[in-house]
Amino acid sequence: MQTIAKWLVKLTTVYFFGSLALVWPLLNAFLAPAYQSQTNRALHYDLAGFNPLTLSVFVYGAEDRNPDGSVLWRLDSATVNLSLLQTLTTAAITFDAIALTGLQLKPEKTGETRFNFSDIIDFRAAQSSATATPADDAAAGLPRVRINTLSLQAKLLQYTDATRAKPYVNGLRDIAFVLEDFSTLSDDGDGYALRAEGVAGGVIEWRGHISAAGTRTWGEFSIHNMSLMPLWEFAEPQLAFELHRGQFNLNGHYTVNWKDQLHWQLSEGALDVNQLALSARDTGNDSQLGFDRFSVRLQSLGNRLQSAVLEQVTLEKLSLQSWHENQTVGLIQMFALPATQATAAETADPATQPWQWRINQLAVTDAEVQWRVPELDQRVLKLAPINLRVSALNSGEEPADIQLGFLVDNTARLAATGQWQTPRQQLDLKLQMDRLPLAWANPVIDDHLALKVTDGELETQVNLQIEGGELKQIQSEALINQLRTSDARGRALTGFSQLAVNGAKVSLAERELTIEQIAIDSLSGRLTINQDGTTNLNALVRNDTPPETQQTPPDAPAPTWRWQINSVALKDAAIGFTDETPLSPFSAQIQNFTGELTPVSSNADQPIAVNFKGNVDGYAPVTLKGWAKPLLADPAIDLSLKFAAMDLGVFNPYSTTFTGWQIEKGLLTVEMDYGLDQKRIVGNNRVVLDQLELGERINSKRLVDIPLRLALALLTDENGVADLAVPVSGTTDDPDFSVGSIIWAALRNSIMKLVTAPFNLLASLVDSEEDLGFIEFAELSSSITPDAANKLDALKNALDQRPSLRIGIVGDVSAAEMRQLRTQALQAMLTEKGVSPADTDALNNRWASGAATLLSERNLAVPDTPAALQKALLQSQPMPVAALNELSQTRALATKQHFLNQLGLAPDRVFVHSVSIDCSEKARCEGPMAKFEISN
Repeated sequence: MQTIAKWLVKLTTVYFFGSLALVWPLLNAFLAPAYQSQTNRALHYDLAGFNPLTLSVFVYGAEDRNPDGSVLWRLDSATVNLSLLQTLTTAAITFDAIALTGLQLKPEKTGETRFNFSDIIDFRAAQSSATATPADDAAAGLPRVRINTLSLQAKLLQYTDATRAKPYVNGLRDIAFVLEDFSTLSDDGDGYALRAEGVAGGVIEWRGHISAAGTRTWGEFSIHNMSLMPLWEFAEPQLAFELHRGQFNLNGHYTVNWKDQLHWQLSEGALDVNQLALSARDTGNDSQLGFDRFSVRLQSLGNRLQSAVLEQVTLEKLSLQSWHENQTVGLIQMFALPATQATAAETADPATQPWQWRINQLAVTDAEVQWRVPELDQRVLKLAPINLRVSALNSGEEPADIQLGFLVDNTARLAATGQWQTPRQQLDLKLQMDRLPLAWANPVIDDHLALKVTDGELETQVNLQIEGGELKQIQSEALINQLRTSDARGRALTGFSQLAVNGAKVSLAERELTIEQIAIDSLSGRLTINQDGTTNLNALVRNDTPPETQQTPPDAPAPTWRWQINSVALKDAAIGFTDETPLSPFSAQIQNFTGELTPVSSNADQPIAVNFKGNVDGYAPVTLKGWAKPLLADPAIDLSLKFAAMDLGVFNPYSTTFTGWQIEKGLLTVEMDYGLDQKRIVGNNRVVLDQLELGERINSKRLVDIPLRLALALLTDENGVADLAVPVSGTTDDPDFSVGSIIWAALRNSIMKLVTAPFNLLASLVDSEEDLGFIEFAELSSSITPDAANKLDALKNALDQRPSLRIGIVGDVSAAEMRQLRTQALQAMLTEKGVSPADTDALNNRWASGAATLLSERNLAVPDTPAALQKALLQSQPMPVAALNELSQTRALATKQHFLNQLGLAPDRVFVHSVSIDCSEKARCEGPMAKFEISN
C-alpha cells in the first residue's frame, strides 16, 4: 500500500508539474493562432491557463478589437471545466461547468450591408470556398455532450447602427444566463434561466427547460416595463410618426418543438402597452394618438393547429386627433410606410390552411376622437366617450355581438348594436343617432345656398346589412325636430316641428330605394316678392362660379336606380306670402295645409295623386287636388286649386295699385283648374266676388286700363255676387311663357270682352239668343211693336239680375225715313206754291212751275227736263233735322215709358240720351230703332 501511495504521489507530482510545464505553454502558444486562423484577427488576453486539479481551462481579460481599435467583444473570464470521470463513465463529453463572465459584445453596422465583424464573415467564406467538400447527406446525430452548469454573465450586449445621421444604439445589460444539467443524451428537459435589463429600462426574465434529444423547449417568459422608445428609434427612418412615450409588459408560457418541422405554442400570455403617446412628424399633419393602456390576454396561440384564442383585448382611454382633406387622411399619412416588396406572407400559397382565431372579449373604453372636418368649415368634432364591446369575435360561423356608443361634441349620441360573421364578411348593424344639431351643416349649405339653419335636431335609426364585405341593404327611420332656417338677411324662411322618414329601405344589389312615408308636421315658410320683382328664393342660390377644374372623360353611365316614396304627407303647414311690388305690401298665409302626395316614384309615367286642404289667413278654405307627372320629358298635370271666401280687403295693395280703387269690403272665391299636356297648358279659372264694394279713388302710376266698375256691374247679380270665367291657354316652350303673365292676360281679355259686348252677357242671363242691344220700330213710327216688347221684357229681366247696371236709350232712324221726311218737307213747300201732291206725282206744269220757283229762290239753276228738275230740287232740299230728332227722341221716350210703365224698371236705372241726328257719325242712321248703352 505504501508503494502504491508513493507511486500515486509521484504520478500526481509529475501530472501537476507536467501540466504546468507542458499544457500552459501549449495553450498560450496555440490559443491566439487558433483564433486568428478562424477569424483572421488577433486575440488579446491577459492570462490563459490550465488547472490540473479541476481539469479546467481558463482565460482572463480576452478581447477582440476592430481595426479602428474599438472592442468587438470582451470577456473578464472564461472557464471550461471538463469532468474526466463522468466522461469516462458515461462515454459522453462531460463538463462540470462552463462559465463566461463580464462579457461585452458590441456589433456595429458600418455600411449598407457591412458590420464591424464583416471581415470575419468574409474570411470564413473564403476559407469555406477553398476547402469545400461534397456534403455528407447522411443524417448526423447529436454529439454526446453533458454540461452540468453553463453560466453566462454579460455586462453589455450593444448594437450600433453608425450609418444613420444620428447613430442608433440599443442593447441589454446585466445579463445573467444559467443552464443546469444540459445533456444531449436524455429526453428529459434541462432547466435554464435568463435575466437581463434594457439599457432604456425594463427587465427581461426567461425560465424554462430544453431537451436537445427531445428537440423541444418549454417554459415561461416575462418582460416588465420595457420602453418602446428603442424600438421606435430603430424603425424611425421608416416611420412618419414620433413616439413621445410608451412602455410594454409581456409574459406567457411557451413550447417549441423542432423534431420534424418547427412547431410553437404560446399560452396564458399577456401583453400590456401603457402610456403610449405619438404624433405625426410632418409639420403639416397635426395628427396625434395615445392611450393609457392596451391589453391583450392570450389563452393560446400556436402554428401546429394554426389557431389563436385571445381571452380579452382592451384599449383604455384612447385619445386620437386627426383630419381629412379631399382624399387625404392625416391618420393614414401618419402610419404610412414606404412601399416594399411583397412579403412571404403576402405571396403565400392561397391553398395553405387558414388560421382559426377567436377573441372572447374586445373592449374600447372611455376613448376620445377629435376630427377636423373641412366640409364643416374646419370644425373639430369631438367623439367622446367612445365605448365599444365585441364578444366572441372569431373566424368561424359563430356571430360576434357588437355594442358601440359615443357622444358627438357632448350633444349628439350614437349607439350601435349588431352581429358580425367573419367567414361570410356579414354584418348586421343597428345604428341609433339622437340630438344631432342640424346647424352643424351650415358650412356645407353655405357653399350652395344663402340659407342658415338656426335650429333643429336629427334622430335616425339605420339598419345596415353587409354581405361578402359589400353593403347590400340599408333600412332607416329618421326624425328631424324643430327645424328653423333663415335667409341672408336673418329673416325667418322655413321650418317645421317634425319631419319623419318612415320605412326607408335601400337595396344596393337591386338598386332600389323605397320609403313608406315622409311626414312633415307644422311646415312653415314664406315666399317674398321684393320691390324689384325678385324673390327671397332667388337670393338663396349662390351665383359664385366654382373654379375651373381639369376635364376628365365621363365615366360610363351607372345603372338606373328605381325609387318610390309611397306617401309624402303634410300636416298643419303654414306658407306665408308677401308681395312688396304694390303701393303697399300684400301679405297672406295658407294655414292648416294638410294632405299628401301618393306615390312619388322614379316611374315617370306613374301619376302622383295630389290631395291637400287648408285655409287662408285662418278662415278661407283652400283645396288642391288632382295629379301630376313631373318627371316626364314633357311634364303633365291635371290640378285643381280652390280658394273660398277670402276677404277682399286684404287685396287693397293690388286694387289700389293696378285699378286705382280702394276695396271697402267683399269676399273672393277662386277655382283654378289646369291641365298640362305635350307642353300645352289649358286652364279654366273661375273668379267669384261676393258683396264687393269699391271705396275711394287712388292715384297710381301703374294703373291698368280696365273699366273695372262697369265690369263689376255687369258681373254682379241681384245677390251681390260677381262670377267671372277666365279661360287660359299657352305653350311652355314659348320663351316668354310664365303662368302669371298668361293668367293676367286672360283675366284682362275676359273683362275687356265683357265690357265691349255687355248685351251678350245680358242675353245669356235670360237664355236669349237675340241681341238685346236694340229694338226696332216700324217706318216713321215710335210705337212699341210686339217683338220689341218681348226684347224689352227680356232685357228688363236681365237688368233685374244686374241691379248695378243702368241703361241709356238712344233713338235712331233709317236712311229711308230720312228720304221720306225730306220728301214730305219738300211737298209742304210746294203746297205753299199751289202744287198738290197729285201734281207732284204727275210732274205736270204746276209742279214744274212751283219747282222752278223754289230753285230760283234758292239761287239755283233750273234744269230743262222734268227728271233733271226733280233731281235738282231734291238735292237742294235741306235735311229735316228737327223731324229726324223728334222721331228718334220720340222712340227713345217711348222705350223708356215702356220700361217704366209696362215693365216697372226703376226710374233711376233708365235714361234717354238726347243726341242730334248726324248720319256722318259712326253707329247713326242705322235703322228705325232704339239702341241701348250700358253704364254703372
